[in-house]
Amino acid sequence: MKKILITTPSFAIHGGIRIIIELANNLANVPGYSVYLHSIDGSRGREYWQISDKVIISSYFSKSDVMICTSPHALHLAHQSHKAGTKVFIHCQMAEHLFNAKDETWVKLCYEFYKAPYPMFSISHWNIELFKENGRTYETIYIGNGLNFEQFTPELIPQEQKESLIVVEGWGDRQPHKDKNMYSIAVAQILKKQGARVAAISRTPISQSKHIPDEIYIAPTTEQMAALYKRARMLIKATAYDARSCSPIEAGSKGVVTIRGIDKGDDDLINGENCLKSKYDYPAIKKNALKAWNDIDLCNELATNMHKHILEFCNWDKWVKVMVERF
Repeated sequence: MKKILITTPSFAIHGGIRIIIELANNLANVPGYSVYLHSIDGSRGREYWQISDKVIISSYFSKSDVMICTSPHALHLAHQSHKAGTKVFIHCQMAEHLFNAKDETWVKLCYEFYKAPYPMFSISHWNIELFKENGRTYETIYIGNGLNFEQFTPELIPQEQKESLIVVEGWGDRQPHKDKNMYSIAVAQILKKQGARVAAISRTPISQSKHIPDEIYIAPTTEQMAALYKRARMLIKATAYDARSCSPIEAGSKGVVTIRGIDKGDDDLINGENCLKSKYDYPAIKKNALKAWNDIDLCNELATNMHKHILEFCNWDKWVKVMVERF
């Protein structure tokens, strides 16, 4: 058996951890692979996350045939593994220095991670360009994210069969790289005046504009999200930047149209083809949201194209194959 060790900074509830777990689950299905998931903070993860029984959660770090370092937190372990003869790869989901740009120690560690002398899998074109501009010279392989088709089975649900429901993902997340100006909430309030019901999704209890949502979901399970998306017409998501968000694809698996405001990121989203996408700009997000709300035919067209995109580009088998060929 070939031992594959994947690091995770923690088992906190957010999209980045979801992708690490899905990566581990899917690699564990490869014949001849034994997959270990090592959490840097020592947590176990099975309380919330659906981690395959084939994946071994390891509380201690040990030698492996292949080590996948998924964040700057584990860069020292990548160097340690390399010295022990392990094949090391970087799996980078985001330019993480942007999450805490005022912490000089963290920023320095992040740039060391970006320039680490190991092959890197990256899910974002703009991240790859940023890394190269800042000194990365080692091999970088572009891949996408897969969708768990068991949790979010693709089904094209016509807009006519849906409720007058919109979903806002990341309600009140005012981190500098997220929706610091709360544009998504402002747009939701306008659509509510147009007759929409509003569902808010948040990782933590919400404190902003609690009077607006008709439904509130705090750290919902995948089953709850899939059920919600089956009912909803639109997803409103606004952030200054992301690498590649999970929610538009998960929502799209149920025929939900995404209204996306973002300056950089989300390669899966193509404006006017499978979503309505603009810069992180309130007038533009508002305009797109109202356009979609008032044009069901347009929404059905966008949803159909997203359905096709998901089937072709968001299958984990496609991206796992690319990684296994490199191992």
